[in-house]
Formats: sequence, structure tokens, C-alpha cells
Amino acid sequence: MTRILIVEDDINTLELIKRYVVNENYLVEGFHSVKYVMDYVKNNTVDLCILDVMIGHDNGFDLLKEIKAFKDIPIIFVTAKTDEFDRIYGIEIGADDYLTKPFSPRELIVRANRLLSRISTTKDGPQVEMIRHGSITVNTETMEVKDQDIIITLTLKEYEVLLYMLNNPKIVLSRDVIINNIWGYDAFGQTRMVDDIIKRLRKKLTISIDTVWGVGYRLHE
Repeated sequence: MTRILIVEDDINTLELIKRYVVNENYLVEGFHSVKYVMDYVKNNTVDLCILDVMIGHDNGFDLLKEIKAFKDIPIIFVTAKTDEFDRIYGIEIGADDYLTKPFSPRELIVRANRLLSRISTTKDGPQVEMIRHGSITVNTETMEVKDQDIIITLTLKEYEVLLYMLNNPKIVLSRDVIINNIWGYDAFGQTRMVDDIIKRLRKKLTISIDTVWGVGYRLHE
């Protein structure tokens, strides 16, 4: 059964999110401090984590990095900060999605369901396919990515953006199109997430991704 971990220092918000998660028939565990979170993560199966950026005097970004270093658990981070830097930084260090407070608990659940659905589809899809593009090889069953026969570690969203571009070669993909197909919601005001992931893919892989100014990105032949 799917288990969702919530780390939120505000007790009322924590209990509200837990109620919505339980209503979706998910198992849920909540913490209002970071003290025992990693012990729980290391000793239990966690399918998705909802993480507040500011947890009392602790930094949720540090916890995000620690969780991702242990296991690539999908993470949605929530923040009261409206500064773009914090949102982009969260995505840069591995968050898969984010929401800015105040937010609708129903929207949070919709995003969590979409993320869990994508993971399930990727892992349980019946067809195993090897996708090759230049020196890049992707095994769609194991989600293993190799560049020049070297295994490359990607976050879930980096993998999904790469796979989407590999499946749409030669096509100029706008930021809005990428977000709507990967994150599954309106891209208005959030296109910098795409720019950041493209930048990281360029650093990790020898693949060539062209910038089409004023439009978006295209996978180079």
C-alpha cells in the first residue's frame, strides 16, 4: 500500500494534509520536526514525501538533500517563501514539485496523485524499450540511463524530461508543453523549472539540447 511521508512543523497544517492523504486510501506518517525523519526513511518504504522548506529552526532543503542522497524518493516541497530563488533551488537539488503557501490541500493531493501515477506507469509498464540517441541509452523498464556506457544518475524529473525529449526528436518543445506533459498542470509562471532541468541535463550528459530562443528546446540530431 502506498505510503506518504509528511514533514510539516505547523501541527494544524500537518493534520489537515494527513486527513486528505488518508481520504485517498494512502498510508501516512507525519513529523513536525526533522529529528527522526531519516531514521523513519531508512527503516520504512516511503513512496512520496511532502516536505515543508522551513521546519522550525531547521532547513528543509538540507533534509531534502539528505533524503535524496539515501534514496530517490519523489518529493513535493511546500514553502511560504515567494522568492523565485527558493523555488528553483528546491527543484535544482532534487524536488519533483512544489507548492507555495497558502495552498489548497486538494491541489496538493492532485499533484501527489499525478506524481505517484507517473512513477507507477514508468515502473509497471508492460513494454520494455531501449531508447538510443547518439551515445545515450535509456532502459525504460529499469529507468537506467547510460552515456557512453557509463551509468548516469538522474532525478525522476530529469529522467522524465529526457525521455519526453527522446520520444519527440527534432521537435521544438516549448516550456509550457514540457511542464504540461511532465508535471501535468498549467505552466504559467513556472517555466524556470524547465530551464533548470535542461541545464542539469546538459551538465550530466554529452547529449546536445538546442535552445530555440523565444520558443523552447529541441533535441539535437
